[in-house]
Amino acid sequence: MTLRNGPDDGRGGYPVNLAEVEDLARTQGMQVLRSVASADLQSRPGISWTNVVLRLPDDGTGALPLLRHLVLNDAKSATYKLGLLRVLCRAADAAGGLAEEDGDDHIRLPLGLIGLYWLRLYIPLTASNLPQTPGNRHGAEGLGFAGPGWQALTDGAATQRDLRIGATFAGEAAMAVFRALREACDHVCRMPANFLTYPNGGRILETTRSRASLQAADITLSRDTLAAFGSMRVPRHLWTAMQRFAAWIEPALLTEWMRLMQGYATT
Repeated sequence: MTLRNGPDDGRGGYPVNLAEVEDLARTQGMQVLRSVASADLQSRPGISWTNVVLRLPDDGTGALPLLRHLVLNDAKSATYKLGLLRVLCRAADAAGGLAEEDGDDHIRLPLGLIGLYWLRLYIPLTASNLPQTPGNRHGAEGLGFAGPGWQALTDGAATQRDLRIGATFAGEAAMAVFRALREACDHVCRMPANFLTYPNGGRILETTRSRASLQAADITLSRDTLAAFGSMRVPRHLWTAMQRFAAWIEPALLTEWMRLMQGYATT
């Protein structure tokens, strides 16, 4: 795409803005590969040009077109689908060592890892009263994952920064973290994991829940602890795309998430 910068020469030209083009590209799931400014070849005063190269990503496996469909086109009545995709993206980028092989076409993740990243994502959003569903105006009020554990957690038992792999909690904080993880895992299985589907139908993510219980007065967020909540089976091509293209996928998720929240704020 070539953008003409400068005043109208009488032929009906309109102002252009590179930042607007880049923003529009992101909302359509495109990458801006390069933008190059150049002078006007006819040396007209005030006229310059910007050449922009755009690409619609496709890794050849079908994962990126599927993600583009889920992010941009799939029906959403809350931010939960985007939340789960962003959780998976972050897990792929930062916790790939917790993934286990599950045949040729899938990997398996500890369900508690999904719950942990879910809590990390939603704590600051609800603390800032950013709406996650239509009519959600006051923090986590009315959100399906915000039960007694969440309430105890956000009342001061732990902060977003505390919720990391390997962290240890004791006493009331341990119970709050455990309950909040269980609530998050239950919600993910019932809601976004259940409704994230291929365009022609069929669930993308398979979940298995376990009835985890707190066995001691403290809890360490280890692999075994996170696996005690169950597991999530993820298609390998989706997981691999998230590992390789997180730098594209996460901004696309954030852009759509912001659009949803802005819409919910006006309803």
